[in-house]
Amino acid sequence: MCCPLKKTSHYNCFKRELFIMKTINNKHPYIVKILDYHEKIWKKYYIVKLILEYCEGGNLFEYIKINGSCTHSEARVIIIKLTKTIQYINSLKIMHRDIKPENILLRTKDNIKSVVLSDFGLAKITPSNQSVVKSRSVCGSDFYLAPEIIKNKEYGIKIDIWSLGVLIFFIITGKVPFTGKNANELYNNILKANIPEL
Repeated sequence: MCCPLKKTSHYNCFKRELFIMKTINNKHPYIVKILDYHEKIWKKYYIVKLILEYCEGGNLFEYIKINGSCTHSEARVIIIKLTKTIQYINSLKIMHRDIKPENILLRTKDNIKSVVLSDFGLAKITPSNQSVVKSRSVCGSDFYLAPEIIKNKEYGIKIDIWSLGVLIFFIITGKVPFTGKNANELYNNILKANIPEL
């Protein structure tokens, strides 16, 4: 991607994403790889080029919407891969904070099992002397938000586990477990854990 960014918090967020991706680059088979990175100053802007591996299969959301929910065999492989990936980044005290099917890419076309985790734009890392990352910032995608975020409470790496659970439901059924006519109704259903029967 190529992003002209002013010297603002947006640039700092990008630098944080880059730092996190460099930390884990080529260290786990199911995380999208950085191939190259360039940065230069032009007038009042930073021009940043972050070149990632090409994943020709698109993302998991598109695949499931076109092809329907996964088979049991496919779901099992995907869930194991994603669980191991999230366990790995959490072991490094990194919260992804935006786990959803749109951020799960498929390396190869027509092979739903070729999943990799991408988009660390909202990710956050904690100092090594802390057991959990604590934050109050609102982030993530509505359907996958953990209750702690909705309640505006401090949260840690467990929010990724919540989002993974919602993602697993989507992988198996092709639907999200929590819905609503508007954001407030959706959030209430998440807080009540009103999960529909399969």
